[in-house]
Amino acid sequence: MKKIMMILCIVFCCLLCLAGTAAAEIIETPEGSGRIWDITSIDRTVYVRTSRGQVYAYQPDSGTLDLYASGFGARDYNGLFAVDGVLYTIKKDTYQFVGVGENAQGTPLDGLIIPDFKKVTHAREGWEIFNVRNTSSGLFWMMNPSDSENACLCRFDPEKQKLSCRSVQMLHEYCVSEDGTIWIVQLGEKGRVLSSCNWKSGKLEKAAVLSRAANGFVTQDNSLVWNDREDISRRMPDGSVEHVMYMPVTHSNRINSLLVDDDILVNAFDSRFACKSIRKARENTGSLTVLDTGARDEGSYAFQNEHPEIEVRRSRLGYDTDFAELNRKMLSGELEYDVLRISTSDVDLRSLAEKGCLADLSCSSALTEAVQQMEPRLLDMVMPDGRLLAVPCRISGNFIKYYADNLARAEFSPADLPATYDEFFDFILNWKQAPFKSHNRFKPFFDDASDDLLQELIRTAIADRISRQQPLAFDTEAFRSLLQKCRQAAASAKQENGDHIFFDYARSPIVDRQTMLLAMEESIPDIPVSVDCYIINPMSANLELAVSYVESCVAQYTPEQKLQLYPAYTGPVKYDGYESFIREWTEQKEALEAQLAGAGEKDRAKYRKQLDEHMDDLISGPAEYIISPEDIAFYKNEIAPRIFIPDISVSRLLFSDEMPFRTITDEWLKGRLTDDQFIAELDSACVTAQ
Repeated sequence: MKKIMMILCIVFCCLLCLAGTAAAEIIETPEGSGRIWDITSIDRTVYVRTSRGQVYAYQPDSGTLDLYASGFGARDYNGLFAVDGVLYTIKKDTYQFVGVGENAQGTPLDGLIIPDFKKVTHAREGWEIFNVRNTSSGLFWMMNPSDSENACLCRFDPEKQKLSCRSVQMLHEYCVSEDGTIWIVQLGEKGRVLSSCNWKSGKLEKAAVLSRAANGFVTQDNSLVWNDREDISRRMPDGSVEHVMYMPVTHSNRINSLLVDDDILVNAFDSRFACKSIRKARENTGSLTVLDTGARDEGSYAFQNEHPEIEVRRSRLGYDTDFAELNRKMLSGELEYDVLRISTSDVDLRSLAEKGCLADLSCSSALTEAVQQMEPRLLDMVMPDGRLLAVPCRISGNFIKYYADNLARAEFSPADLPATYDEFFDFILNWKQAPFKSHNRFKPFFDDASDDLLQELIRTAIADRISRQQPLAFDTEAFRSLLQKCRQAAASAKQENGDHIFFDYARSPIVDRQTMLLAMEESIPDIPVSVDCYIINPMSANLELAVSYVESCVAQYTPEQKLQLYPAYTGPVKYDGYESFIREWTEQKEALEAQLAGAGEKDRAKYRKQLDEHMDDLISGPAEYIISPEDIAFYKNEIAPRIFIPDISVSRLLFSDEMPFRTITDEWLKGRLTDDQFIAELDSACVTAQ
């Protein structure tokens, strides 16, 4: 009996080991730590440095993230790398390597000033170093010489203590192979341009053009490995490319990556990182295909942790998605995905339901119970005949919003903001006449706002007509008047300099109070929204797994999603890291004030600037609430009562990435159409779309 129990125990432990390495681990830094800035490793231990200065250590498969060091914030330090088992960073004001951790004291690099730093790098105010890597060919890092220049690539030889840099146009990433090949990744019009670099001459030799989403490059056995929207690919020395595995990583413009033990791939993004064994990924016994927005999805991560034997292959909806072809495949039964997260502005759920193209999810008591507690208008949409055919997960709309931090810095309050489109355009036109000096550091919109302002005006005009149950038409005195003011306001905003106050937020989740509700003619129109829903392909060979996947997603809904979907949800949600942020901010403020008080005349300006920047951190730092009582009151009282879900034809007018009248708005903005011609074209586009 003992022998049998021992064998069972060994088998169980082996299964646990397999599960722990075949599945991707998702590790999040504690709240209040900020984003992950840098990542490196020593042996099997992964180290990450956050924007607020903490350095954490993690052993793959351990499940625990330990604080290793602190006090290395992004303002004063750049980079994190390891040499001979010791961690280092770079102190900005002295251009020197600084050891991190107790074992770094007295090591060869600790305190070493980088020779000829400013001369070689041409560093000016605002310079930043990032993506530091210790390779067999020396230390490399990317660097922005100033806050307005493209990145260059630098190389430091610790033995010769020699620094050299190469200017590279549109540099995005780099990595160095075991054989010493320096690979450069540049941003190109058609995708990421991969080239090898001759360091001595600085010349690049183009090798390939990769996807625009290619990110997080590392080397393995002289091959290149990278992340392409969760698809991990490998380019072999002969130039061929193969699929390696899928990695649950939110699509990001920049992913920091490393390879541990020549096997465990680590991708860092936002405030978290993922670890997954390349070798063990080959042992997956099944797969589930998902088409969604590519956004961070806690439910997807939870499902993958629960089902390490299943490879989840997530594809991303994007600007290039052919929704007409997607609809055709759904109707013909040719769809290759098991699960879809898709918007009511892209597909007609009612039509798909009538034609039997949606799987019946009523078999899941968890999903049925969750949906039955949602807003009644959502129930009518996804349970038209009593069967559950879709699961709502997000409500969104298009709005003009404002940055509360910048508004406060410009000495305005929300009470000063306009209530109608007429007042809003006047507010922009009269920006220079604002009575506060501080407003000169700000501008109404970022760069050219002509298109954004016009598109929002058109959307609101459509919503206004629908709200008053009138036919869609633009030939009204009110719209003509606003059209002229829109043109003038856009031209005025384009001439301003500084940080911007307002922005156009496409498909915003509309929970926070920074959403502007502007009246059109008589009153604030009802708010048209699109609803993201999970649906399952009825032809899927993995129906049971697909239902389990959606159940995991619903179980992980965020407080913001719950506020939108469930009338009974009232929150509020506090930010767990707020108190520690305030405590650390206060301690740093007192230290800076003490430095300023004791500084000589020569250093007073430097410490005053640091203190001013630190005071700004309080405004831009985390708020006490993720969703505050005021946010909830605003949503429940101002937003929710006005929401309506338009039919597919109107949704395409309002939310499509390629609005039917985008071409004619461009023509009008360029002066190629008169107002009469433009309005006639708008009316025609609405008739055609419907």
